[in-house]
Amino acid sequence: MKKPAGLLTLAWVLVLWGIWSCTGNEGLPGRYRTELQGEDPPRSATLELNENGQGTWKISGDQVTFKWEVRGKEIRLHTREGGVVTGSREDNAIHLRLPGMPPLTFRRPAR
Repeated sequence: MKKPAGLLTLAWVLVLWGIWSCTGNEGLPGRYRTELQGEDPPRSATLELNENGQGTWKISGDQVTFKWEVRGKEIRLHTREGGVVTGSREDNAIHLRLPGMPPLTFRRPAR
């Protein structure tokens, strides 16, 4: 017995939606902040993760855009130049390691 094409299409949509919804992004989008240590006076940096997988990094008036994704507890920031910055996430914090800098921990500001 042949299955209707509409039913098959609906099944694929549900499978793809299920895969997409299991990426672990729940609760992660938002604005995060850190203080850059070892600088006098200390500067702050912000990391903003949007729902659509886009993001921005802002520090001292400079801004870098990137795409982001989550794999388990790992977060990956993909820059337009082709670089990838990896980090980890936990509750309301994101830990990143950037070349030539000490480890950074971004936290959500208290409301």
